[in-house]
Amino acid sequence: MNGSITAFFVILFPLIGILFNLLLSQLEESVAAKGRTRDWTLFFTIFLPTAITSWFLLRHLHAYGSFTVEWLPGISAGIRLTELVIVFACIISNLGALLALYSISFMRYDSSRTRYWFFYLLTQAAILFAIFADNLYWLFGGLEIASIGAFFLISHWYKKSGQEGQKAASAAKRYLIINFCSDILILLSFSFMIVSFKSANLADLLTLWPTPPEKILLGSSSNTRLLIRMLLALGALIKGAQVPFLFWPLTSEQQDNDLTKTPLPASMLLTTTTIGSSGLFLLLVFKPFFYSRAAEVGTATPLFSASVLQLIGWFAAITLLFIVLTLFATKNINRLLIGLAIAQQSFSFLAFSTGSTVGYVAAIFNLIVGLPSLFVVAFVFGAILESLRVADLPKVAGMKQEHRVLFILGIIAIVNFAGIFPTSLYFSRDMLFTALKTSRVPTMKGILVVAIVCFFVLTFLTVRAFQKVMQRELSSDYVVRGISKTSLSSLFLSLGWSLVAGIFLLFYNYPESFLFSGLLNKIYALDYPIVFFSDIVLSPILLVLTVSVFVAAFVLYWKPERPFLLKLAATKFVVSIERLINNGYYLHKTSEIFLRKPLNFLQRFFAWIRLKSIFASIIWAILSLVVLTSVLILVGGLG
Repeated sequence: MNGSITAFFVILFPLIGILFNLLLSQLEESVAAKGRTRDWTLFFTIFLPTAITSWFLLRHLHAYGSFTVEWLPGISAGIRLTELVIVFACIISNLGALLALYSISFMRYDSSRTRYWFFYLLTQAAILFAIFADNLYWLFGGLEIASIGAFFLISHWYKKSGQEGQKAASAAKRYLIINFCSDILILLSFSFMIVSFKSANLADLLTLWPTPPEKILLGSSSNTRLLIRMLLALGALIKGAQVPFLFWPLTSEQQDNDLTKTPLPASMLLTTTTIGSSGLFLLLVFKPFFYSRAAEVGTATPLFSASVLQLIGWFAAITLLFIVLTLFATKNINRLLIGLAIAQQSFSFLAFSTGSTVGYVAAIFNLIVGLPSLFVVAFVFGAILESLRVADLPKVAGMKQEHRVLFILGIIAIVNFAGIFPTSLYFSRDMLFTALKTSRVPTMKGILVVAIVCFFVLTFLTVRAFQKVMQRELSSDYVVRGISKTSLSSLFLSLGWSLVAGIFLLFYNYPESFLFSGLLNKIYALDYPIVFFSDIVLSPILLVLTVSVFVAAFVLYWKPERPFLLKLAATKFVVSIERLINNGYYLHKTSEIFLRKPLNFLQRFFAWIRLKSIFASIIWAILSLVVLTSVLILVGGLG
């Protein structure tokens, strides 16, 4: 099958599912199936075929191509195929199907699943549309439509009584305002590209980048390129929830109006495979803008600039530090999982910031094996939420006695997430540290130290949280429900993905060129002095330290209520640090002044939209495309 046709079906299946979902929602009322008929039908007719079809794209991995149709004067719509696009399509389609399978179990008692599936499918279809787009118009349009779906997913539980519903609505508004900042930066970057290089086609822009810009901005071609790169990088960092805009998915315990008020499958979808990954995709697709070390055609002006890569790297490193501090104090399981998801994205941003081929592949590879490893941990904790319907860590205990199988699976999940050899995440982390260590971009050694420390602390905090919910005795006030087979199926599938990936690498003689050849379309092997170790000294030390941190945390919290642990938690220093973190470092008060209050007049409009029919999202999507086209006309994009 032609690659463009295959890609078309990968986008088409979720679009059909949007309408099919509405039809099935009427059918389920007549058959009184409590929604299960619709949920499973959607999975087998939409999500599973999308995932299977995406695998056929791998046959065209190195077949560069673009299928374009002129449907309006001066505006074309097309599908672009590259290694990066195909890999992202497989990640989004397969992990989206995995989260959909888990949603069947997690959302089975929710009465608003029609709305949930509508915006789940809308978000997935929009992101797939964006990554396959061959020009800036449709890339931006796809991201916009995805942000609309994300808004409604975040506010899904806005009808809950009391503060829970209000916090869900507030979290959606917070996301929309911050996403608006990202959209403005990306739109400006795209507009300057069109003005400077007289093209909106992605392939043309990547080819024209070394040529002198036709309309020099800020007085020189260097300044023009720096402005485009800076705007694009900042917009991508906001999309990826990196500092300083980390606080739309993750806020403080006191404020408590972040993605913790969103259904767990939806929060994982948004922070990993859709909105969060779209920020990284923007950087990867414009890789020559950041990585090219040639000189401008006709002049001696260098194209490479380390400053933007340093900004990306340090923003990601500081994000990791904020997440570590937040998870240190958090008592909410949802917030723990969201923090781990963002940290996983941060590691990919760190890899990209190295400006090297190894870093580029490490950024993609971290998604391929890191996200399934994250999902294993998320599904283990999600099964606990499903069993008790309680998200507070101090109130959850005794799961080891109630679900011994879950305890065993949890240990495997955390070993995998910790990146202990020979799990797939070990290879990913080692590749990341190699890229940071060997990078020629200044200050990467400092970022390497931050990344290693944060990695160890995140491992410790994950084991600590796991032991707290597994050990101790469960209060008699709670009723423990059984874990559904659907949840266990999702867990086994994600665990299998992670473990098979590690075995796959061993089978193909990692670190030989097979992996790199697939992603780069050229023979490239890692220059490792010893097989499996990127550095004779550093790699073994890091592996031993990882195992030590894991074992120490596991043993230390085997009895979480040890007297010295309770005394340590009660010290003034620890209490003061937790109070500062739980108050969100008081940064939320600054955001209230500079972000929310100036845009307060928009809140009534958004509330009105949210209360109306789900079809209002279609109108909103059309309006966003009209605004996009109008702005581009004004800046000369269609002239």
